[in-house]
Amino acid sequence: MPVLDGAGWHHSTELHIPDNLTLLPYLPEFNPAERLWRKLRQRYLSNRISPNRQELDRAVAAAWLSPSDDTECIQHLTNFDWIRSAVAQTLDPPTY
Repeated sequence: MPVLDGAGWHHSTELHIPDNLTLLPYLPEFNPAERLWRKLRQRYLSNRISPNRQELDRAVAAAWLSPSDDTECIQHLTNFDWIRSAVAQTLDPPTY
């Protein structure tokens, strides 16, 4: 099941959304990547000034790699019930 929110890139004249799929308002709380990105911005990237593009790129790369050793943090931010349910159904599909 695709999940689309009202983000700007989901609004295109070339994107056909089936009639039985409702486009939700922009809901970052349902998107694990958005939650992780918000955490990185808050903890590592906010209230900083980079003297040049290279330093900014370095700061973003360091921020992005920072949670890679903290699986508990990643699970907390991304382990939604609907994701666990979808994974469980994929691994153990129902029999009819």
